[in-house]
Amino acid sequence: MPRFYSLPAEIQSMILNFVAEPSPTSSTQNTSCLFPYACVDRLWNKVFEAIIFKSLTITQNDILPLSHIMRGHRRSLLKHLWLRIRLPEYPTPEFKKEEDPRVLWELDSVFTKSIFSLWDVLSGWDSTGRKGMTLELSADSPSDWAGVLLDNCSTDKDVELYKTYLASGSTEQYDAAEDIHTPYVNLHKALGTTSGYLTNKRRDEYCETAHEETVQELGPQLAPVSVVTKFLIRRQQFREIYPTALNKILGSLSAVQDIHVERWRCAESHDEKAWCKEAQITFGMDLPPSAKRLCLYGETSKIFHTWEAKEAAVVSLAKSMRQYTKDLEHLSISHLIDAKEFLRPSWLANSDKGASSPDWKNLKTLSLTSDIFNSGTKKEINNLLCAAARAAKRMPNLQKFEIWNDDEERACVFCYRAEDTVGEIIWRGTRVKTLDNEVVRVWAVTSIINNRPDVRELFEPIDEDVVARNVLKYLSSKDQALHPVSACRQIDRNTTDDDDRQVDKEKQNATK
Repeated sequence: MPRFYSLPAEIQSMILNFVAEPSPTSSTQNTSCLFPYACVDRLWNKVFEAIIFKSLTITQNDILPLSHIMRGHRRSLLKHLWLRIRLPEYPTPEFKKEEDPRVLWELDSVFTKSIFSLWDVLSGWDSTGRKGMTLELSADSPSDWAGVLLDNCSTDKDVELYKTYLASGSTEQYDAAEDIHTPYVNLHKALGTTSGYLTNKRRDEYCETAHEETVQELGPQLAPVSVVTKFLIRRQQFREIYPTALNKILGSLSAVQDIHVERWRCAESHDEKAWCKEAQITFGMDLPPSAKRLCLYGETSKIFHTWEAKEAAVVSLAKSMRQYTKDLEHLSISHLIDAKEFLRPSWLANSDKGASSPDWKNLKTLSLTSDIFNSGTKKEINNLLCAAARAAKRMPNLQKFEIWNDDEERACVFCYRAEDTVGEIIWRGTRVKTLDNEVVRVWAVTSIINNRPDVRELFEPIDEDVVARNVLKYLSSKDQALHPVSACRQIDRNTTDDDDRQVDKEKQNATK
């Protein structure tokens, strides 16, 4: 029988890849079973350690072992580190209203200590000669899912599914998994709220600790960390991390280039306004100078949120984002500010001749949302798109500009794409089927000014029976607006909601 090293290199590689592949009977990736193979010899060690240490998911209890295990060349193998801060359990009365201040203090304390402990470890890592890594952050407590939701903790279920994504890049394992939001939807149905909304009283009584502020201050300065190039928070958690804490975290990441924050917006509009007011500092004037990409996404639910977007609007946040993001290459802000406010200086027809709007010399992609697409008139939509065209004249390297929005009954997506000498104007909408000639003309002028003289236009109406809350399918900047896993789960959530709405309509028609 031939020995392993007597085989051709190609056969050796095939064998190693076969051993490293997950079992076909398993839907999740378990790298712990690969540890013995890394001990065979130097070649096997090199192959399997690259797989084992490519991504790590840890809690605060794993930080000390991490400092001992991740030494030498292993540090350069790590591409993605997910810190899941496990907050302590707390009393959960049958009808929960607000968390006790003492409970919040304890949760904040655990969060803060965990951050400082990890930073003390990462600050000693040398970034020389490495491409950098993604640092992902989340926080939750087992008590967050107490009561009727205890046996359906979707944040815990997400862990193994996400490990598979990190190992393979595939989202297929999510096809049969429910969204993190689904248990709350099921609870909503169980309460029999046929109107589609929970009253404030019932929401306070039954919804658990969603949207509580986990951290407001981190106290002393964090140690500088140079190995992190991307900071990530996904919508898989409900706990709120206050902008003042994010400010100190981001300020300590000296080489961060990509900042991606998805969050569930606060349950009360006044809390959301307070968050946005603080965010104008964190993601505006204090935005790290090394940042090249910024994505902010604000998630809402009819179960948690009974307020309209305008009730939580903070114009100063849009102004701050406009003023302090001019050095970015990629910018995406969804459901936190309105494109109208971001483009305010370009609203007047002759605004492009002045200097009131900044020059985004490096900006390549821009994605915004606007409530005008849902509730505005056709004239207001035209004015918004003309303002966007005038602003785009100050973006000489622009490759993609997308404005979008949707609700349960309508959706609109505007996209300008530029490649080589071609500038393509694409409109997809349920309310407005085509764009006015003036909008097309203004964008054609902008395209020519930005050296894209071959201007094309494309109108693609969206099927109103299919689109409800599923506009993400139509976004060319989908992966910029949301993490791929978040986008996958969001689309699945909306598809389920569509089915429920269809059932409700049928019931209503049957009672008529």
